[in-house]
Amino acid sequence: MAEAFAAGELSEAQAAEIAQAADTVPAFVREEAAAVLLGQAASLKPEELRIAGRRILRHVDPDKAEEHERKQIEREDRQAWEARARSPSAPMAPAATSYPATPPAKAPPY
Repeated sequence: MAEAFAAGELSEAQAAEIAQAADTVPAFVREEAAAVLLGQAASLKPEELRIAGRRILRHVDPDKAEEHERKQIEREDRQAWEARARSPSAPMAPAATSYPATPPAKAPPY
């Protein structure tokens, strides 16, 4: 991966996502997972590489994937609440939800 980064084939964000995914998967598939993601890096954005890394983890270790996703949601929720504490005008909905930032002005008539 270092060679691809040095050659300009990977952005810093892409390299970080591949490294994070490789660190998350079990050791016996680490090199293969990194190679798969590296092979896809030319056509995937960093966010898409993150999703692909999570899919690999879910495939090889579903229990660890569930725990990893739970921790990520907790981290995002904590960050949202901390932001709310710093700025009272920030939306109340945690980052891990799909709720709109503000409620609609008027409910539909049905």
